[in-house]
Amino acid sequence: MSNIVLIIPTYGRNSLLERTLLSLSECHFPASYTKTIVIENGPKEQAEQVCKKFTNIKCEYQYTEIANKSSALNQVISSLQENTFIIFLDDDIRLSKDFLTSYAKAFEDSGDGFIYGGPLDIDYEKEPAKYYKTFLPMSAKGWKLKEGEDYKIFNIFGCNWAVSLNKLNLVGGFNPRFGPNSTTGATGQEHQVMFKLQDLGLDLCYVKEAKVWHYVPKERATIKFCLMRKYKGGISTGLLEPSKYSKTLLSFKIYKNVLSMIIYAILFSRSKFITKLFDSFHIAGIIKGLRLSKSTNA
Repeated sequence: MSNIVLIIPTYGRNSLLERTLLSLSECHFPASYTKTIVIENGPKEQAEQVCKKFTNIKCEYQYTEIANKSSALNQVISSLQENTFIIFLDDDIRLSKDFLTSYAKAFEDSGDGFIYGGPLDIDYEKEPAKYYKTFLPMSAKGWKLKEGEDYKIFNIFGCNWAVSLNKLNLVGGFNPRFGPNSTTGATGQEHQVMFKLQDLGLDLCYVKEAKVWHYVPKERATIKFCLMRKYKGGISTGLLEPSKYSKTLLSFKIYKNVLSMIIYAILFSRSKFITKLFDSFHIAGIIKGLRLSKSTNA
């Protein structure tokens, strides 16, 4: 039986971290559970003291002064022993009671040839208007697999997924140029790793009982925040697939979008206006990613 280790990166959110660890402490624990590692990255802000309140769940504190989520995850991974299944969480979730036992059963039944993930629901600080919810990313509006639906990598969330350490080591861990506090501003470090794992032959396994609730503060349930997410996602695309895009053609597409938005504004077509606005921010991000890619290769 493999050991189960949970990893929670944290950066300046002690109250949310404590909420997450409290929720974890109320779960049912399988015999294969080993420990939870919280790694604080960046300036120290009392996360160690929070962890000391949860010795009953074998909560271990680690620290890196580098404020970068990917680097923090890599540091923890390098400290783990073989024959370990890692469950990745964030510091702003709460967990279903059967979260750990559901993952443990999935690991035992299916082995290390899979990338595992579960459903996600939302705890809003302030419920957004129904209209705006349609434009929020799944991490801010929730998702679960429907009957007959294909399970895809983009349906797996960075705050609720798992994989074996042995397989993860084969793809070299996480790229510090992607994710929170990266120098590029690009997102998607988890999905980048998942695609590499899929290229190794790993399949996807949905663990429907392993549910988490993601806390979304009111400022992250706005069109402004979602536009910046689109922009950062575009940076990732430009960095990862520079050969697929032309800056000239992308710039022309933004110009067309602006003309379309003017027309939609005149016609009071709010939905079409916002859709073109999102597309424009994504394209602008791709252009930024292409520039970063060229400067890196120079």
